[in-house]
Amino acid sequence: MVQDAPLWSEKYRPQTFDDVIGRDEIVAKLKQFAANHEFPHLLFAGPDGGGKLTMARIFAREVLKQDFAFNFLELFAGDRLTDEEQKEAKRMSHVSTGRIGSSAGANFTYQKFLQVRVKPFIEVRAIGEAPFKILAIKNFEALENQQQGFRRLMENYTQNCRMILLSTHISNILEPILSRCQVIFFPRLVYKDFFKILKSAADQEGVNFGISVAQSLYRALNGQVGKALDILQVSSLNDPTITEDTTYEIFRKLAPMQVREMLMHAIKGDVKRMREILRDLIKKQNLSMQDILQEINTEISLQPMPRFAKAEVLSMLSDLDSQATRHRVEEVQVTNVLLQLFQHAQKRGG
Repeated sequence: MVQDAPLWSEKYRPQTFDDVIGRDEIVAKLKQFAANHEFPHLLFAGPDGGGKLTMARIFAREVLKQDFAFNFLELFAGDRLTDEEQKEAKRMSHVSTGRIGSSAGANFTYQKFLQVRVKPFIEVRAIGEAPFKILAIKNFEALENQQQGFRRLMENYTQNCRMILLSTHISNILEPILSRCQVIFFPRLVYKDFFKILKSAADQEGVNFGISVAQSLYRALNGQVGKALDILQVSSLNDPTITEDTTYEIFRKLAPMQVREMLMHAIKGDVKRMREILRDLIKKQNLSMQDILQEINTEISLQPMPRFAKAEVLSMLSDLDSQATRHRVEEVQVTNVLLQLFQHAQKRGG
């Protein structure tokens, strides 16, 4: 395998419905929608790495055919607006005094994401022979209070555009949005299909791995096949025969260094530096609290700690993750968990 080969997660990403493994019921439903060219707004719900965005792309290609490139747009709700977009949103929130009417000179508070990224796309009719446009929004729950604005957009622009909302936490989505969507659940990929995808890619790449490697990857990654493919790819660079020890080392290398550094400062009791790193992860790297929790969980799992100690720490993280399914996890809550790690280390003698 050459060094500049594409990531396996992209190389072996399904491009058509026939390429999809393990989602037979979902594929059948979407094929029917595509054939009829008549379907409501859709909400794909399920854990990260379950193929929601890939399926949205495949479905959109099936509906839009040769006009796909002009009429499909995918947005990430967690992405921050650029400086130019911020300026545009500010400009749009002010009505010129030169305008006629009672609103002349008025200032309005518009929901920026909707006004700058969503409306310009859905306001214009589809190009070519496509029946309408399709807009996919990943991590929709991250929009929080801006979700309310989608109610009217869904009603007013249905003829122009159908939306596919993607979410990992359906409980964080407002009821008026849920009621306007056909909800399709993407459960964790079952192990049999997970193994089938990995084995197919490995055979094509000329690498070998045992069942224990696939099982450990499935458990550690919660069935996220894309990440598993990338780990197999990196593991195969030095030896085409992949072992559990190899994947373990790759896990350690892929764990973000900043998260590991933050944990080390937490355990040492350096609260100031710990919070600086946490805020840097949020503001500069644009990681969500859920992303950070997941990385902390991965890093703790890899630490050479006694089993009972690791179980206690992971239990704390599990409690916080449970809270995240009910409402947004705030920075102070993650900070509290990190401080509990320090107290735990003190009790155990560091």
